Formats: sequence, C-alpha cells, structure tokens
Amino acid sequence: MMINTIVSLTFMEYAQIGGTLFAAAFLQSIAGFGFSLVLLPVLLSLDVMLAQAVTLGIVCSTAQRVYFIRTMHDHIDWKTLKPMIIIGLAILPAGVAILHVLTSIKIEHVRQLLGVFIVLTLSVQFFRIPQRNEISRFWGYLAAFFSGLLNGIGNIGGAPIVLWILAHNWSAMKMRVTTLAYSLVFVPFQLLLLVCVFRQKALLAGGISLAYIPLVLVGTWCGLWVGQWFNKKHIRIIMQILLLIIAVFLLLQPILKD
Repeated sequence: MMINTIVSLTFMEYAQIGGTLFAAAFLQSIAGFGFSLVLLPVLLSLDVMLAQAVTLGIVCSTAQRVYFIRTMHDHIDWKTLKPMIIIGLAILPAGVAILHVLTSIKIEHVRQLLGVFIVLTLSVQFFRIPQRNEISRFWGYLAAFFSGLLNGIGNIGGAPIVLWILAHNWSAMKMRVTTLAYSLVFVPFQLLLLVCVFRQKALLAGGISLAYIPLVLVGTWCGLWVGQWFNKKHIRIIMQILLLIIAVFLLLQPILKD
C-alpha cells in the first residue's frame, strides 16, 4: 500500500483532519489527555506517514498546552516535575529511534499496534489508585521513563503521567494542568529530533500544522465551556467509549478490508 505524504491529501481529507483536531482538543481540554490518541488513528487511516502524523500532533497540541499553562500556571509544581522531565528527555531519543523503525513497518501493522496501546491505556484506568498527599519518587521516575519513551514514539506519553497524577490527592485544576505542563517541555526536543531524522517530511507536516492552530484553540475553548455545564465523569466515559471504538476499528481493519 502506498503511504501518503501530508501534502498529497485531498481537500476532504484535510477537512477530516480539521474535524478530528477540533474533537481532540475538545476532549483533551475536558479529560486532560488523549489528543494524539484521537488524532493518530485518523491520520493513519488516511495512510499518512507516521512521522508526519506525529509531527502534526505535536505542533497542534502545543497550542492547547500553552493556553492551559498560561491560565493555570499557579497550579504547576515545577520542583516535583524537574527530575521527571530530565528522565523523560534522556529516554526521548530512544523513542524517536523506535518511531524510525516503525516507519519501515506496514501501515496496517502500525495501526494495530496503536489499537493495542489504546486498549492498554483504557484498561489501566479501571484500576482504583488510592490517593495520597505524597507517594514514592520511584513511581514518578518510572512514569517519566515510559512517558518519555512514548512521547518519542508518537507523542502519546500522557497515560503514564496521568496514572502517577491520579495517585495524588491534588485539586482537579492541578491534576489537569500537570500533564500538559510536563509534556510541553518536550516539544522543542521532539521537533528537533524529528527534523534531524525525517528532515523535509517533518518540516512540511509542521508547516501545515500551523494552519490548524486556530481550530485547535476553538476546540479547547468549547471543551472548557462544556466542562463547566456537564458532569466531567460522564464526558470522560464518553471519551473512553470513543477511544475503544477507534481501537477496535484499528485492530479489525485488516479483516474488514478482506
């Protein structure tokens, strides 16, 4: 199967990406994570090159992260996050190296791997984690290791940090902004590594991503507004159901095509 570059898509496919970006921003502004988990399956279903799909997700989600941090910066504990960020950055190049390997794999297999990851991400959320005021630093460092690796692979490093956050007895505001603050630091390093490895293909995806930023911000504002009027627990359940549907579709797509 031929893999598309981001510039070879049709107008309707660009519109489909725009709608997905809006939905990804909307859902992440409510749940605190999940941007790339919503976006990547759609881009892969359009046979977009994996590295370009990851680049687009990084650039577009950065706009949302900056907006959140500007409005909630008082709730960020940078002192706690600093050693975790260092660990994540140290393992980030290994994640990008794995991404490079995945680009040589058939797109159908990459879709299935993403489907498996989504299922695992959803599964771990059903475990009840007792909340405490303080937990062992080991768990934070372990979460940072896997988060850095997954950020390098596909900008999908939110899940390990979310699990670590859920173990803390923090305010809802602090829980929502911590994941975004942690991941924002990775952006320049992620983009630099992607450009070094994939060169012009990553630059093209990054340039096209800039046109979608206003749409991402609109999705963010809508999500914040909806979050004020609806039960966040119910909306999070809806998001989990949507992600599960996406995962099943990715896993079964080879069979459905046959």
